[in-house]
Amino acid sequence: TCPAASLQSAPSKMTKMKKKFTRGEATTFISRKQALKRLQLSLNDFRRLCILKGVYPQEPVNRRRVNKGSSTPKVYYHLKDIQFLGHERVMQKLRDIKAHLKKAKRAKERGEMHTVDRLQRNFPAYTLDHIIRERYPAFEDAVRDLDDCLCLCFLFSRLPKERGVPVEQIRLSARLTVQFLHWVIAARALRKVFVSIKGYYFEADVNGVSVVWSVPHQLGLHDPADVDFKILRTFNEFYTTMLGFVNYRLYSSLGLAYPPALANEVDPSDYCQTGEAHEEFMASLNQPLLSRRGGEAEGNPAEPDDFPDEEAEGAEAASAARRKARAQQRLFNGCRFFLNRETPRQILCFVIRSCGGEVSWSPLSGPGSRYPESDQRVTHQIVDRPLGDSRLSGRAYVQPQWVFDCVNSGSLLPTGDYAPGLPPPPHLSPFAAYSADDADGGDEAAQLPYSATRSAPPDPVELRRPSAAAELEEEDDDEAEDAAKREAAAADAAQVGKQQKKQKKPSVVAEGTQRRTQDAKQAAAEERRLREMMLPKKHKQLYKKMVFSRKRQARESAQLAEKKQKRQRTA
Repeated sequence: TCPAASLQSAPSKMTKMKKKFTRGEATTFISRKQALKRLQLSLNDFRRLCILKGVYPQEPVNRRRVNKGSSTPKVYYHLKDIQFLGHERVMQKLRDIKAHLKKAKRAKERGEMHTVDRLQRNFPAYTLDHIIRERYPAFEDAVRDLDDCLCLCFLFSRLPKERGVPVEQIRLSARLTVQFLHWVIAARALRKVFVSIKGYYFEADVNGVSVVWSVPHQLGLHDPADVDFKILRTFNEFYTTMLGFVNYRLYSSLGLAYPPALANEVDPSDYCQTGEAHEEFMASLNQPLLSRRGGEAEGNPAEPDDFPDEEAEGAEAASAARRKARAQQRLFNGCRFFLNRETPRQILCFVIRSCGGEVSWSPLSGPGSRYPESDQRVTHQIVDRPLGDSRLSGRAYVQPQWVFDCVNSGSLLPTGDYAPGLPPPPHLSPFAAYSADDADGGDEAAQLPYSATRSAPPDPVELRRPSAAAELEEEDDDEAEDAAKREAAAADAAQVGKQQKKQKKPSVVAEGTQRRTQDAKQAAAEERRLREMMLPKKHKQLYKKMVFSRKRQARESAQLAEKKQKRQRTA
């Protein structure tokens, strides 16, 4: 056969041309408009479903490729996330609610009030239990996500009962947050406290995880116009369900009954109505809770375990953290506090009882008072305004900051610096890491003159605590030895300094050394400038922000140092 004939008879094989934007990243993402069309939901219902399921918009690497060559800004979601939302049973409930509201509106317009009442009684409801178990398969996962949950629930518990938020959500948030605070008190899990103009910041040890949350001040709040409360209400709906799960697990770990019940019976006749007695006394945070066995579950804090076989690296730091935690759990043992009416009663009661103390206040201030102001066993009375001559002997009068600083330092500070009418010491944040260059935070022991690292004169009120005198006797010998060693070391250092001053002669720096130092500085600056030029555009913006924040921090430190010098000159 002829080769040319065989070539002509062979069929031609041609590959099919691939069309543009049919594979890869262009099909991985989907726009929000396409997602709404696929799920057949309104925008509000779609947002609500995304919040409940934890689905968030995605940022593709190449937006033009995803948008089929167009540069129009759009919101994109991952296609698998939208497919995941399509199997959610809550979506059908949202459609039922929408249809139900249409029926109720139509019946109301026709004047069929019996139909409206029937529809309100049969309003479709749904639960989020399966979503909580789906998003948090383990209890530790829910604890790690507890920060945002507590912040939002405490915020809703402080909101006024206005038209923007349903009253049921506000009451549920308040009830769940009070339950969580009761668990922190029973477990003695509080570790840090900080007061700012935005509110109170707390840190607690929840199953070995440090959880930080904020509580707003109890002030009159107004409904801001630029906040979408529909979004916040959806988040709060999810977080209240989650917090209920977490509270049940935490109460079960301590052997407490849930829903919580008071261990002692209270007489509500002098304080509030009978139907509100339980909630009012629970919100006071000054009543012990009932255990599952029927007794009072108070005074048994969960202590961290000691592991003798720990690795050498980090063992000393872990041991120090355990010692500090034990000291904080027993910080106010044997102390009895009385709160004046101008102080934040709930916050102070929570902090004091979390560290083992007893609290009371005037019965006219609110329910939950346990002993009167004239009780001779009161060791500290907390006031927040100047006092006259009406002072009782045998107790210390302090400002509320004394309680917070004691918790952060891990020891009882002397009450002299916190007397009513005097400016208290700086209230440093325990969450910030201060550097040596900070004017008011570099040396925490220097800024807090009676901190845990510095010895302080014994307070007369402290001698009334059990075993306080024995502790002071044991510490006297060690303090005397340390003082003698410090005096001897100071004398030796002074003598060495005098000898060095006598032997020291003025030295002349050669011009060559100065020139070499200057050249090295110029070379380092030039190298740094070249490295900045080589940064990509995306990283350059981040670098500029970092440089700006460092310069601002240095400027603030310089301003604080200048203020400190002026204060020292005028003092």
